[in-house]
Amino acid sequence: MTSRLLAWVPALMCICGVMVVVFVLRSRLSNNKCNMTYMYRVMYFMPIAVPTNPSLEDGDPAKWYPFSTNLQSYSTVLYGEGSYASNYLSTGKVSGIPVIFVPGNGGSARQVRSLGSLLHNKTESLQSPFTFDVFAVDFNEELTGISGMYLERQIRYVELVVEYVWQLYSPRAEGIIFVAHSMGGVVVRSLLRDPRFDTSRIAFMITLATPHTSPPVPFDDFLENAYVQMKNAWNKRAKELSVVRVVSISGGLRDALVPDELTDDIDVIHFSTAGIEGVEVEADHLCIVWCNQLVRVISRLLFEYASSPMNFDENADSIIHRVFSSSRRLDRNKFPDAEGYEDGAEILIGRLPSMTRNLANISSRHLLSISAGDWVFISLSTSSSYLLVNDQAFDEMHTLGKHEYCLLPATVASKSSIVLHPGDAITVVALFEDAFIEKALSIGSFARITSLFTTLWESTINGSSVAVVLPLKFGHTVIAVEVELREVACRSRRRGISRVEFRSGGSRRVSDRSGAVDSVVGFSSYGTDKDALVLFIVDPQCDYRATLQTSYAYTLQLVLRKNVFMAAFHTVAYVMCAFVGSTILKEVGSGADASDGAIFVLTGLFYACFIIASSMEDWMFAVFCGFIICGLVSLFQEVSLQIIPCMQFVSNKCITEMKCFGLKPFDVFLLICLFIIPAANGFIMLTILALSSIMEVLRRNLSRNVSEVKGRFSRLVLLVVVHLLMLMCFGPFCACSVWNMLKYGLGALSVYEDPARIPAYMLCLSTFLRSVFDRRSFAWLRWFPAVVLPHLASATDKTTLSHLGKVLIATIAVMPFSVQNPRIEEHRRSG
Repeated sequence: MTSRLLAWVPALMCICGVMVVVFVLRSRLSNNKCNMTYMYRVMYFMPIAVPTNPSLEDGDPAKWYPFSTNLQSYSTVLYGEGSYASNYLSTGKVSGIPVIFVPGNGGSARQVRSLGSLLHNKTESLQSPFTFDVFAVDFNEELTGISGMYLERQIRYVELVVEYVWQLYSPRAEGIIFVAHSMGGVVVRSLLRDPRFDTSRIAFMITLATPHTSPPVPFDDFLENAYVQMKNAWNKRAKELSVVRVVSISGGLRDALVPDELTDDIDVIHFSTAGIEGVEVEADHLCIVWCNQLVRVISRLLFEYASSPMNFDENADSIIHRVFSSSRRLDRNKFPDAEGYEDGAEILIGRLPSMTRNLANISSRHLLSISAGDWVFISLSTSSSYLLVNDQAFDEMHTLGKHEYCLLPATVASKSSIVLHPGDAITVVALFEDAFIEKALSIGSFARITSLFTTLWESTINGSSVAVVLPLKFGHTVIAVEVELREVACRSRRRGISRVEFRSGGSRRVSDRSGAVDSVVGFSSYGTDKDALVLFIVDPQCDYRATLQTSYAYTLQLVLRKNVFMAAFHTVAYVMCAFVGSTILKEVGSGADASDGAIFVLTGLFYACFIIASSMEDWMFAVFCGFIICGLVSLFQEVSLQIIPCMQFVSNKCITEMKCFGLKPFDVFLLICLFIIPAANGFIMLTILALSSIMEVLRRNLSRNVSEVKGRFSRLVLLVVVHLLMLMCFGPFCACSVWNMLKYGLGALSVYEDPARIPAYMLCLSTFLRSVFDRRSFAWLRWFPAVVLPHLASATDKTTLSHLGKVLIATIAVMPFSVQNPRIEEHRRSG
């Protein structure tokens, strides 16, 4: 009884660990700052009859699977409201600017209503000379992010939609604007895999929370292959596709499904909602579609294109950056030729802020002469003045209260000037990186522990400084830090205007104001060296207290997001370490050392060595993950101990020594499976074959009954655990298969993009060989798990889960041959 209770201790530790993770993650989220986009008129989703007969090449094997080529479950609608909907319903014609919305994982065409409603209301209220025809594709809420079979079907359908929409316009449209959410962005970019696709049909693309770099979780090879084909096409046609603008917008820390680093790529222009001027909020994976602040900014870009498609094509990059990176007030500014102004007063920038006002009747130009300082903070008092950098209008200005401001490196600002209109004023100050500390504040892995006892950094800030900077240097660690600026006292009755920004590379995160505290969370999610900067903008009439400390909730989210997929490989590695430990103690060592406790300790030592050799560089998470994996494997071991008696009973009843034409009935069953697999669902066949394999393993390794199973770390129990883990590797495809059956019927179970088909062949063949060569054994194969461990250590976050399943099948095929059949041994002894 005591041993059984001790066996459940790791499982209880696993459950407690999971509960702690869930509690911390739930506590990380602040209130959603995104405003809902409401519709005030009747919405019309008017169906568009797009043909659903894709043209497949003769050599395409997908044509033999009806589900892979049957696109009748997909549909396309045209969104409309008010007079627009009335005109289309009466005429059936479109004449505006085509916009195609492509939903993502589990999405629907109805998600277009936020953008569609705003565009229709805006064009009508402004009495614009143009309209937008907002089409939306519906994929029946398929789980595109889980299986590659959906992705290929959706690409084929969107190709048909683009061709049909293009033919609706006479004269032809200037181009089609694509707006895509999540995996829908991969679908749209994959259109260009076909070299025959005309790039001139694309005006530009806007993707929302789309993982451009790689799938969030590479479940199967077909999903990974879709990314490989997309990237190869864009690399091969790099010169031709350089004119195709792809704007990628990520949701920031609130998006736990698609992190920022996956939304950025060499072929896209990347922004985060937290850094977009006028948005400056975090958006989760779903609300990024309807976030009103963001939808309004996107509509501005669409209006920029609609106003002059030719001008947009010529100045696409500058227009895109001006819309997403600068103050909205600058849209109304006209930047005249700088040569029309004579050089005015020269401003010598120093540590103290320099303030200048233009009181003349004509606009004047002020040159910025930088004598020292690593950064220059510039604040314009009104929206009529503007900044020139290298005699070019600088439009990356941000808004705070009634001011526009920017932060420039001294190397850039050394040739800057500001044109002031009558009555306007500016404030300029040089910011030194050593204002608080002698060098950049270093944040490494030990900062997670240090922050438990004290703040990582704190200081007082005098409001007369106007702005100060704090340089940061992240080490090889994944961590999130929270910076707070607390207002201590103000010399005026009103509350001061302040802000904190976290800047890294080209990204910018803006603080959230709560009472007298401005706070912002910055992070390093790559686990590599990274330079960052914290900018404090303060009110001259107030004094502040600034602090920086670790944000444990967001750090846990980042660590889990980066490493949780690799936990599957570590779980298998732990089982392989158990195989090796069991072999050493039971076959190489003495029998007294072969207890479960001794094997458990030796397994832990081998697993620690595996962690050191693996790609999981976060040692703190590795330790935590080790406890969770230990508990998880213990659960599988207990389940296996319960399964073995039942499976042994079935094995004794169903697998006999009878032979028919030289083959046992069990072998005939396996041969039939070899012919059934191509036309069946791979996971169903894999499950049947896994049960058959377990029975064959039991028959081979047990001479009489289950009492011969000694210990949770016996080779037989571990083999059953390997079978269960193998089925879990193909669990996502199982979920998709059930989804297909519920949505489309039994005919949708068999698909070309079936990641379990080849593994089913492998398992069927290995089980058949074990049955045929029942009397053969190879003792040296007991070290096969030691060969698997280096392979698992070399796995990366790009290695698919289905590949891990194949590794487990290879283990299932090899390990039973490492032990002599006890029935044969008994027969020899009795003979």
